[in-house]
Amino acid sequence: KFVHVFPHSHTDLGWLGTIDEYFQGKTEAYEGSVKDMLTSVIENLEDSKERTFTYAEMEYFKMWWGLQDQEKKESVRNLIKTG
Repeated sequence: KFVHVFPHSHTDLGWLGTIDEYFQGKTEAYEGSVKDMLTSVIENLEDSKERTFTYAEMEYFKMWWGLQDQEKKESVRNLIKTG
């Protein structure tokens, strides 16, 4: 088994910046973007079916989901179905 360590998966909605600032990575309080973090996690899950990920901030996931094409959405659905 593999362990996927992701150092920052807690992304409060609008804690030190707006939701959009965190999502786009346009706040001094948070280096990087939630959008890129979610994209990276999904890519890593696609690369290794043995990995898992949990995430609580569904508003960010909803924003990310709205940017994805049908192929990526189907891939995520398959990841969910397979655990």
